[in-house]
Amino acid sequence: MSRMARLSGVLATVAIVASTTPSVADVADETAIQQLLVETILSQKRAWHGYSADSFCILLGELKWKDFILVPQDGPSQLFLSRLTTHGMTVLPGPACQMISMGISSPGVVVRESSRPAFFITVSRLKLQGSNKAEAHAGFICGAMCASSMTYHLQKREGSWAVLRTSNHTIS
Repeated sequence: MSRMARLSGVLATVAIVASTTPSVADVADETAIQQLLVETILSQKRAWHGYSADSFCILLGELKWKDFILVPQDGPSQLFLSRLTTHGMTVLPGPACQMISMGISSPGVVVRESSRPAFFITVSRLKLQGSNKAEAHAGFICGAMCASSMTYHLQKREGSWAVLRTSNHTIS
């Protein structure tokens, strides 16, 4: 099922895939794919609209919105965060960041404790397509007119997941 969320005039599509109780293999695959996508987004950080931040808050699963503002839910475990290749950046669970208003209609993202600029990196639940293919939605949010979401098409080769191709959904 899909939900549409509006962020200050930007329509972002977040795909939420309903699932039954996952098997141990499905959970391991989901974790591996989430890690791959977060690391992929972190590695592309320099291409993000010239906006600079050294902190990233990770949100996994369904995104919650209230009055066009992202409301961080539980973030990934410390174990998940510790396994990431962070390219020298600070990576935090989702609730460590918040969206704020930086003017009339320009919410931004900051680390709660320090008010330093940050990004949300989002990865929705994935849709497994057999034992070696998957699709997931992921992206980043740094403010009202600073966001991107993509669909990642993945394939498992020799026990490791790899991105086959991407398709852009939203960019602002």
